[in-house]
Amino acid sequence: MTNERNQPVHQSPRRTPDTPAGDTADTDDDRVGPAPIPGGCDMTEKNS
Repeated sequence: MTNERNQPVHQSPRRTPDTPAGDTADTDDDRVGPAPIPGGCDMTEKNS
């Protein structure tokens, strides 16, 4: 169940920073490419 939700969440945080669960996936996406993320996670700015 967690895996199934993690997959869609990965694409969700990229376009919808409204996803609370995406926070975890967002952090992973941040390292892969913080550019495509408009502001899903504050970590992007903190990492900068």
